[in-house]
Amino acid sequence: MKPDPVSPPPIKFPKDRASDVNAAMDELFRLFHDHYPVLVDDNPREWTFRLRWPEDPLWYVDPQLVDQARRHFDCSLVDLARFVEDRSTKNVTFVFSMFHSRALLAPALAYHRHSIENFTHIIHVDDHDDLLPPLLESRRGSLFDPISSVMIDLASPESVTAAIDRGVIHKGSFLACYVLARPNGSIWHVSDRLKENASWLLPVSIDEDLGGRRLAVSALDFKPEFQVASWRLDETPAYPKSLSDAGAVWLDVDLDGFCNRYDGDSDRRDVTATDVEERVLRQRIDDFLISLSAARWKTQVRAVSVAASPGFFPSEYWDYALPTVCDGIAAALGLR
Repeated sequence: MKPDPVSPPPIKFPKDRASDVNAAMDELFRLFHDHYPVLVDDNPREWTFRLRWPEDPLWYVDPQLVDQARRHFDCSLVDLARFVEDRSTKNVTFVFSMFHSRALLAPALAYHRHSIENFTHIIHVDDHDDLLPPLLESRRGSLFDPISSVMIDLASPESVTAAIDRGVIHKGSFLACYVLARPNGSIWHVSDRLKENASWLLPVSIDEDLGGRRLAVSALDFKPEFQVASWRLDETPAYPKSLSDAGAVWLDVDLDGFCNRYDGDSDRRDVTATDVEERVLRQRIDDFLISLSAARWKTQVRAVSVAASPGFFPSEYWDYALPTVCDGIAAALGLR
């Protein structure tokens, strides 16, 4: 499933706000993590940019990605950015995507198909927490896009897709969007690099500058002490065996939680596979599937999202990891 692209509005960047066009582009790269700014107009007062999906293999870091994307999915790099595969069953919504931002489609589809309004627990298997600030403002349980002046409805797959295509929701902020717009629950961020730690997530307002335009957006402040009516974040190296209640669970898996060779860093392009890396990858996937099969909460899972995260997880492992993880989750949850 390749959603129809929604063109982001043009961004006008006054020339007195940056030393040169490259500085202006760096600022846009900082704000729009999934997109590439392209200069479309240059006049004495300002530059005008359009945001497009990245087409340059160097942006993705992984030198094998072009060939792997074509071989596995018959996708160009632009197609890859929009790639979503719906593997849902009668009882569980299951979304596989390339960019992790589109994991946010899983709870939206679960609402439409199974009337699940909120997920009480999120099991987040990832090398990152994905709780960066989106370019959105939280307004009493809703999200407002201050760039396009539209509301975002997280229960609408079309609204979620459009916000991702506009760049205001990206791979590092999609989970923050859910926390900012939904009643409090718990997130278990699982990674073997983490130490046990609990935080409460308090919504706060911050200012972002977009070419001299002030944007009031919402972010999450991590508090070590209990906060009333707030989401709890448990960072842990171990998968939870049980949960505190019978609420609905969203299982979210990023393959870079098993191997994050590139970490989106162009300086890591020349890093190559090792036997140790592959052994650790396989062990982490085994541990995950064994823990999932034994978890008491697996019957509560009503939404699953898996992201391949090109530019982070090495595509040379797709042959092994994609079927092992996706089919393994389906088997553990009794979906096949």
